[in-house]
Amino acid sequence: QAPGGPQLPRPLVPGTAHRSRLERRLPAAAWQALKARAGDWGVSPTALVLGLFTETLRQWSAEPAFTLVLTHFNRPPLHPQMRELVGPTISSLLYVVQASGDTNLRALIRRHHQQLWQDLEHSSVSGVKALRQARRGRGSALSLPVVFTSMLGSEVSTEPLQHLGEVVIVHAVGREA
Repeated sequence: QAPGGPQLPRPLVPGTAHRSRLERRLPAAAWQALKARAGDWGVSPTALVLGLFTETLRQWSAEPAFTLVLTHFNRPPLHPQMRELVGPTISSLLYVVQASGDTNLRALIRRHHQQLWQDLEHSSVSGVKALRQARRGRGSALSLPVVFTSMLGSEVSTEPLQHLGEVVIVHAVGREA
């Protein structure tokens, strides 16, 4: 049975929390350094950022084990014109972060990388379907307020979308309220 979302600190005064969007651009030199570190550790840039994000959440969470919702690009090559399809082709999966006593960051990041690939291998069961199954087993909804999305290093082609105007790819980190 999957644990709930990370138990993060709440505002002292209920109702005073606000949602803000965090958006940053990584300078080219920093991006190259991140990719080099990921390569040195044998992980993908996404796994490196996911691992750092997850371990930061773990430091703030009241419980060391928790579940995140991960979104991933899912456009299977079912038709020659599939890449030209305009619409949501994002799927979700539940990423269960187990408690770990390991303090070696490289080992933790490699574990996140391995788990990410294992979870993606089983992505035919969507996060929505898994949540429904969890609700049946628990008798109540599973609260998963943190969503992680990354397309770092993805070869996302914008050519088929040029007729719609300028294509802007934004990377953001946020917490769902």
